[in-house]
Amino acid sequence: MISLALGLLVVAGCGDKDTTSDDTGSGSDDTGGDTNLNSLTWGASAITAPDTSNWLGAYVADEDNIWILAGGGVTYFDGASWTLSAQQDQFGFDPNAPDMTIFFDPWAISGSSTTDVYVVCGNSMIASFDGTSWTQLSNGYGPEDLNTYQPLLSPGSMWASGSGAAYHLSRGGDYNFVTWDGSTRTTTALDTMVGNLDYAPHIVWGLDDNDIWVGGALTSLFNSPIHHWDGSSWSRATIEAGDEGRVVGFWGTAADDMWMAVTGNQYGSKLYRSASNGGWELADTRPVDGTDNPVYYDIWGTSNSNIFVGGNQGLFRYNGTDWTEIDLGADAAGLAVLRIHGITASKLVVEVGNSTEKAFYLVEGL
Repeated sequence: MISLALGLLVVAGCGDKDTTSDDTGSGSDDTGGDTNLNSLTWGASAITAPDTSNWLGAYVADEDNIWILAGGGVTYFDGASWTLSAQQDQFGFDPNAPDMTIFFDPWAISGSSTTDVYVVCGNSMIASFDGTSWTQLSNGYGPEDLNTYQPLLSPGSMWASGSGAAYHLSRGGDYNFVTWDGSTRTTTALDTMVGNLDYAPHIVWGLDDNDIWVGGALTSLFNSPIHHWDGSSWSRATIEAGDEGRVVGFWGTAADDMWMAVTGNQYGSKLYRSASNGGWELADTRPVDGTDNPVYYDIWGTSNSNIFVGGNQGLFRYNGTDWTEIDLGADAAGLAVLRIHGITASKLVVEVGNSTEKAFYLVEGL
């Protein structure tokens, strides 16, 4: 175990959405309890933030630029204090509309820089932040269409490529892959693109606009829940039969050099690597043995000798040969590492938490 320089941004009284959502990827409508951000510290400096509720996710550009979705809006941290970046009415909605408030809330967030941040709201309206202000990019759908076009409420269900494009998943009669290409939104049913869809997708990640992965749940009934876009067509990947679980993260350097983290059920969590046949095979290494019942939540890296995996047993780093646990300190004891926000090869911001609290840790000096 290694100990490093750490900064701690504590979020007390969380009551956030269940990060370990069910394998159906259906997206729960449970709004959870209140999130109170009045008590926060980053390193040794106390800061304050407005009251928020219903924590739904975060985009971290670096330790001085963090956006969180909570309380029906977007709250921004600049390294010293929190400010309310956008509210429902700034997205063009009436927050007092009866029985519809939740559909006006931003449900998913992603970004590629401090001037390229995106949210999708509960009615599938997409908005972006350019470093100065928020702009509505696409219209939302009315109540009569929400059962068809409602975005997934799942960590990792939105991804921004950095080219001005953003992608997210939605659900209804079909599971949809939604593309915002910088000027136009396109919604296409996934089973139309890849044939019969016998799983629930819930995560999207890519290397660029021509190299995008969508993942879902593995069960004994269907074991090919991974699809790849190569810029012209979709293909369906194969994976070893009999393994059950849920894809929680992708990371890689190229389409044929990918890693995938799968949170398992009775089979335990596992890591997979892209195989020479275009499918996936079990990696010959993982941070915690399956007999210890690990649960993985995220994977990120900068090279095959600098990979990080987070889960219920902490944060681990792979140097190409061995795994080492990164000690987050006594305050993180009992908290799972839920998301890994990579900044540089030697600096991370990680989200940790449980059902009652959440915190960001700044990990430096790797």
